[in-house]
Amino acid sequence: MNLYYVAAIWLGMALLASVISIRIAVPAALVEIVVGALAGNIPGIREHVTQTHVITFLAGVGSLVLTFLAGVEIDPVSLRGHWKASVSALHCLRAAHPRSSSCAPEP
Repeated sequence: MNLYYVAAIWLGMALLASVISIRIAVPAALVEIVVGALAGNIPGIREHVTQTHVITFLAGVGSLVLTFLAGVEIDPVSLRGHWKASVSALHCLRAAHPRSSSCAPEP
């Protein structure tokens, strides 16, 4: 497989994600995830883009960077202003645990 061909595919997907994110005013990280998921499921794409150890490493680093960017985009002032809603949402997530009935309705 030609290295430049593979690089062109990757850069083309990044450019497409950037253009889409600007047009619809959505964060670029979200659109990059969606474009990557859609492009990864195109029939026949696996013949053109092979997964190597380097790509697997870059995918792991990319997921860490996306997690960091999601944390950076949180507005601390807004979080302080709405801390009760955040805590109650976390409290309701405990309801997924089988032994917890914190948000379950009373019988």
